[in-house]
Amino acid sequence: MQFSPSGEKLASVGEDDHHSVAVWDWANKRMLCSAKVDPDKVFDLTWKNETEFATVGMKHVKFFTHSGSSLSPNRGLYGTVGAVATICCSYAFDSKIFLAGTPKGELL
Repeated sequence: MQFSPSGEKLASVGEDDHHSVAVWDWANKRMLCSAKVDPDKVFDLTWKNETEFATVGMKHVKFFTHSGSSLSPNRGLYGTVGAVATICCSYAFDSKIFLAGTPKGELL
């Protein structure tokens, strides 16, 4: 789970078959939206701003955009770094830089 930068929203990842993510208006105990993430495990979730966040896990990075009751996913691309890596942690520096780390200490 992680709070959005303002603290108004809370994103959580479930233990269902697709490790679904949900965005909550936690103060009013109301789910705003949800979406499937990936059949493989999710290890971290990082908010970029109030409407965008990413999940990382076993061989995946997925970016989400929240708008109203909709949550739109986009699979992250690894570019020319080679084989798809397992990502265990992530951090958004600002609106342009997203950093992800592998279990071997590699930064993507």
